Amino acid sequence: MWYILRVYVAAMAIVVACMCDAAAVAQADRDLIQRLRNEAPQRWADLDRFTSRVCGRCTVRYWLAEPGQTGRPAIIRRTEEILYRRNGNWALLHKKYRLVDEDGSLKRQYQGVGGVNSRYSFALFRETPEQEWRLSSVGSSNPTEVLNSYSMSMFVAPHLFRDEERFDDFFQRRDIQVTKAAWVNEGDRRLARITFRYRKKPGRSHVLYFDPSRYWILTKARSEGLNGGDVRYKEHLEFEEIDGFPVLTRAVLKTRERGWPAGRWYVVEAEHRDVRTADLPEYEFSVSAFGLPEIHPAIKQPVPMWQWLALIAVVAAIIAVLARWLMFRARPGNQR
Repeated sequence: MWYILRVYVAAMAIVVACMCDAAAVAQADRDLIQRLRNEAPQRWADLDRFTSRVCGRCTVRYWLAEPGQTGRPAIIRRTEEILYRRNGNWALLHKKYRLVDEDGSLKRQYQGVGGVNSRYSFALFRETPEQEWRLSSVGSSNPTEVLNSYSMSMFVAPHLFRDEERFDDFFQRRDIQVTKAAWVNEGDRRLARITFRYRKKPGRSHVLYFDPSRYWILTKARSEGLNGGDVRYKEHLEFEEIDGFPVLTRAVLKTRERGWPAGRWYVVEAEHRDVRTADLPEYEFSVSAFGLPEIHPAIKQPVPMWQWLALIAVVAAIIAVLARWLMFRARPGNQR
């Protein structure tokens, strides 16, 4: 009897200890998430101000990695040479595309430019460097639209999540459930690992790694099954320090389709060079910088207040006359 009682007490002690450990872990999770929410937005705002003046070049390569393959294949299916510039709300991306067939022969090459300044946004296109630029579209001066359309944020603002989604908004979404938060050591750095899932797709987990010592930047991410297997995408980001701020220098994104064999990935690799900050003039973000006539969009003049008042007075007079006429018609003897 005493033996059974001792076993029962020992078992209960283990259960209580596990519950205390679980409570401590849950509290640690909450403390980490709360720290991220408290510190990260201000650090991201500081990084935003810095990256709003970042310029540089980037080479993006696309290929299909097969099982057993190490490194880049001999044939890269698609490359993009990108020149990017930004100064506040002025932004420009100059892309040179090169598409290759499976046998390595050139399939197509062309160039495109997207830019925005204080007066308008624009897009240019040409097939070869020998051709003159052709203006393909002109729009309003909307920097957010241009930055999103040309995915500039993936090159100059690594703290942004996929699809231009800000993390400070991300954690407030009701369809997101953060399932775990923990500190992990990688080399000489201590990273915050956040695991979450979408409530509508509970079968998959997404893992994000933030570096609090470098403005809470995102250093890597992956999507996996709940048991840690069936990885669908994984992303690795590298940075160098410029003027005390982390700047993205290399990014590798690997994705795989459902049913693909292990080791088969669609790979996107981006390498940055000549990254710097500069206060570029607005001319650098205009069509005239590419040899085209400058665009002078019509400026809509605001309607003067006296015209609005006059219009209101006329409408009120018409309503008054109509009301008096209806009252006159309603009197006995005036109806026909």
